[in-house]
Amino acid sequence: MNTASKILNLTQDDLDDIMSTTDESFQAHSKHDNMDKNEKIRQKVSKLLASQEEFSGKLLKIFSKKLDEIQAADRDLATMRNI
Repeated sequence: MNTASKILNLTQDDLDDIMSTTDESFQAHSKHDNMDKNEKIRQKVSKLLASQEEFSGKLLKIFSKKLDEIQAADRDLATMRNI
């Protein structure tokens, strides 16, 4: 930083002020980016959860239908064995 202050003809305090301001603005920008990313992730998770609810409902209907078919087949088999 000493070399930079000589090249730019600035005092060390001026250079420190410039560097600290840049760091603060970078951190603020980084925090904003992180908030945007977090919001996007939150939206994707919400959408995924909603789609899983739809999927699980459809899967439950299919499972119930197959279970009914198996029970009907078992009843038919039991009837055939009794004949």
